[in-house]
Order: sequence, then structure tokens, then C-alpha cells
Amino acid sequence: MQNANAVGEKIIGRGRQEMDERYLSESSILKEIKYYIDTDFYNYAVMIDGAWGSGKTYFVKNVLLKKIESNEKRVLYVSLYGISNIQELGKKLYLDYLLKDKSKLVMEHTELVENVIGTIIDIGSPFMGKLGDIDIKERKIKNIVQNAVKHICPMKNCVLIFDDLERCDCSIQDILGYINGFVEQAGMKVIIIANQEEFRKKIDAQTLAMQIRAVIGRDETLDFTEPGNGQLVKYLISMQNKQPENEKIKKVSLNVAKERVARVFGVESEYEHIREKIVGTVFHYNPDTKKVMSNLIQKNFTYNTNSRRQLEKNINYLAESMEEEKHINFRTFQFFLQKMDGLFQELNVEKYENVDFIYKIIILSCWESCILFKAGKLKTDLKDEYYKDGGKIRIRFIEDYIKYSWLDVEKGKRVLKKFDVEESRVYLLLNDPINLLQKDWYKADNDEFILDNMGAVIEKARDGEYDIGSFDRIIQIFLQIHAAGFDIKYVDQLIQ
Repeated sequence: MQNANAVGEKIIGRGRQEMDERYLSESSILKEIKYYIDTDFYNYAVMIDGAWGSGKTYFVKNVLLKKIESNEKRVLYVSLYGISNIQELGKKLYLDYLLKDKSKLVMEHTELVENVIGTIIDIGSPFMGKLGDIDIKERKIKNIVQNAVKHICPMKNCVLIFDDLERCDCSIQDILGYINGFVEQAGMKVIIIANQEEFRKKIDAQTLAMQIRAVIGRDETLDFTEPGNGQLVKYLISMQNKQPENEKIKKVSLNVAKERVARVFGVESEYEHIREKIVGTVFHYNPDTKKVMSNLIQKNFTYNTNSRRQLEKNINYLAESMEEEKHINFRTFQFFLQKMDGLFQELNVEKYENVDFIYKIIILSCWESCILFKAGKLKTDLKDEYYKDGGKIRIRFIEDYIKYSWLDVEKGKRVLKKFDVEESRVYLLLNDPINLLQKDWYKADNDEFILDNMGAVIEKARDGEYDIGSFDRIIQIFLQIHAAGFDIKYVDQLIQ
């Protein structure tokens, strides 16, 4: 199988070497999956790899699955999340298939369905005479399964999608053996959805647990009191036989056991070796961040047009921030939308003078805090009401709401009012006629802009709106304008 995989990889690659090192767009994955389904060079499964919360399941259910079915292919989607044994998976898989056409089953094959479901739950895949330790010997069982496959379970024509592989609770070797039966024995098209990094960790932990059990002597037992190694310890405890208390039994630390394993078995990961037996190609999913965010906003804010508009106005920042923080997790974004919904309902943003600015302050602060919170980095170290650091802002009442789901509305209003007043002051400064002149007089297309603003400066000076320290700068700007050919009378009026 390994040699066939190597040859087949060259055939289907068509110049796509280093596929595992590249992230693919949704359109590229759709193209590759179509090619995989339409060709039959050799039997293999494909994997779509992506981090938890990256939106790969949403893409599979809402885009890929519909695309495959539009090409007149029947698809069976099964989540492996929490599946504890092969029999449970068999029941889930076949019942999902059979119930897709309930009327036909009930009308034509009622008795057969009852027999088949009970049988399938016991034996697993109908395509293998042998799967692991499961050996089908009874002719009666064979006949039932063959009839089922022929009459009501022509599953060979289906495309199977197995999601959440790394979250399956049964042995990885068992689950891959089961899936491999559909791939090798039945020649079916199988798509596996997984977080490959977590899958790798799980395989390595299970393999290491078995290796550790092999290097522990009969007069020894493992010491689980060391910190860390949570997943490894879980597997080891599940394998451990209870031993009576005996002073002669020696306790061995996990570190010592690992050193023994390294000497006996080597230290390289088993993941690639195990995966390549069934998976021919891995596609690394790269979500269209802005598109997914926009879809989630549309879904969650259909009743509030202005709130939705404000979120969409800031979507570039939200997407760029997610990518910069290396936190491509749309569950965090959904959590953020939930918090934004609560803030928008309680804080009457529309009453502020600088509405867009206040919306932006709330959105950016909430988003930064949600990412920190989900990453376990949101500390209770913010002493002041708010803190600015370049383009990032932290606001204490928003952080309290994110951490504790408790919103101090009155405090929030006071803080937002401060932002509103400060923004108005900044706006007035930026739009003061002397600032407009200093910034743009030499770029003006006509004299009217310059003359109007010089007149406005003189009026404000007469009204005492400039402090004495400002006049040195104002006179310098007026003299520069005079040097460019404007009448000296404006300088004289200013001096008066």
C-alpha cells in the first residue's frame, strides 16, 4: 500500500508537489476534491486539515457537501466527535444512510431493515470479510449483509465524509482500520476532516502509551504524580491493570519510562507512518476570513441594520487582527458577536455625537479582549478605566463583561462619554482653520480656500479663542502665505 501511495501521489499530483506545505483556498479545494472523486488511479482517502474553529466544518457542510451533491453524488457526512467504539460508528453511519429514504425502506424492506441494522451494529463495515479482530464466519450473516448492500445499502456509490477525526474517543488504529475498509475493500471515495496537529498529538500519545506499557516490568508500576502529560496519562490509566498494594512493587516515573522507550523504539513520531497507509493527499484549508465573518454577521445581526453595518465597516480590521494574532478561530468570532449583541442592546450608542467613532471603540476593544480571553491571556491587570496602545485599546468595563458576563451599564456610559468628548475636541482641533491652513494651503487649487480660512482665523483671534502661545505659529503661517503672493493686510489684521 505504501509503494502504491507513492506512485499514485506522482500520478494525481500533476505538478502539485509540496501540497502539504501550502494552504489552499476554498475554490482550490473544491477543484481538487472534484478531481479526486472523478478519477480512479488507486484507492486512497483525502484529508482536509484545519485548526479548530477555522471554519472547515462550516465549509464542508455548506459548500463542499452541496457541491458534491450537485454533481449527482450521494454524500454521507458523519461526525466522529465522542464516538467510543466501532459498533457505535457503524450504527450511526448506516442509520444515517437508511433514514435518508425512509418511505422506501418502510414500504419495501421493513423486515430486512430490522435484521440488517442489528447485524451491522455488531459487525461494522459490510465491505470486509475481516476488520481487525472482527471475523465474519456465519453464512447467514454474510447473506443478510450482501442483500442489504445489494437492495437497500448500495453505499459503494456514496462519498463518505468523516469529520472530527482527532476527537474520536476510540483507538485511532481501530477507527483508521474501519475507514480503510471503505477505501481499500470497497474502493469508495472518503474525505476525512481533521485538525492534523491535534490528530498527530493523539496518535503519538496513544503510541507512546503502548510503548511505555511494553517497557514496564512486572514488578514495576507507573508513578502518575508528575505534573503535565495529561493525555498520555489518560491513555496509560485506561490500559493499566489494578495491582494489589505491595512494597516490592517499584514506582517508575514517566520520564524514566520515556527514556526506556527512546532506547528501545526510537523517538520519531508514528503519525506519518500511520496516516500514509490510508490518506493519499492532505489539503490544508485556508478560510476566506472576511467572507466567513461577513456571513456570521449577516446571520446574527439581521434585525439590527446599523449594528450590522458598523461591524461590516470594521471587518478589515477584525480579519487582519485575527490573522496577526494567529488566532484563526471563528468560534471566538461567534463569541465576540454574542458579546457585541449584549453591548449594543444595553448601550445606546446612537445618542453620542460621534456615533461611528463610539461604535468603533466598542468593536475594537471587545474584539481584542475576546481574542485574549479565548487564548487565556486576558489578565485582571487593567487598573485604569481604559488603556490605549497604538491602534489597540482595552476598556475595563468591556473586559469585565467578557470575563464575567456582568455589564456595568452606568460605568460604560461614563467611559464612552469621555471618548465622545475627547473625539469632539480632537475633531475641532483638526478642523480649526489654522490647522487646515498649515496642512493644505500650499496644495489648494484656488485662492478661496486660503482666503476663507485666513478670515476665519482672524475672527477667532478677535474673539479670544487662541491663547497667546499660539500666535507665533499663526503669524509664521500667515507670513509664508504672504511670501507666496498674498496681500500683507491679512498679517496686519492678525497683529492688530
